[in-house]
Amino acid sequence: MYLKYDLVTGTSRSKYRYIVSGLILECICAIFIYHRLINKESLNLWDILWNLFAGTLPYMKSRNSQFKLPVLILMLQSLLLILSGSYVKQELEGIGQAAMLLMGSRKKWWDGKVLWLMEQVILYYGMLMGYFV
Repeated sequence: MYLKYDLVTGTSRSKYRYIVSGLILECICAIFIYHRLINKESLNLWDILWNLFAGTLPYMKSRNSQFKLPVLILMLQSLLLILSGSYVKQELEGIGQAAMLLMGSRKKWWDGKVLWLMEQVILYYGMLMGYFV
């Protein structure tokens, strides 16, 4: 019952954030695809996902080296942090305190938050993959 509370309440509170983040994700993906087309690189799904999640090579400082900030990767991960980071804080300040008292245990309350976060991460990466399929 309380797990359902977190999944329904947390998701409904985040719906506007998901609309905005969907638009931001669309812009990020368009920029990424644009750069891939300019460099004449392949655009199949696995290559794109590999480049998004592979990270970057370690920076080795030398006279001719130039540091390139991995902006797209940072933007994608920051967006996920913004989407998922505020719900637990809101719950501790509002009705979540009453829910915690009704559950009788912090562990049950925390388990609900963990399941909600897992759902949010799956939804986020599902949205991201949906732009490339």
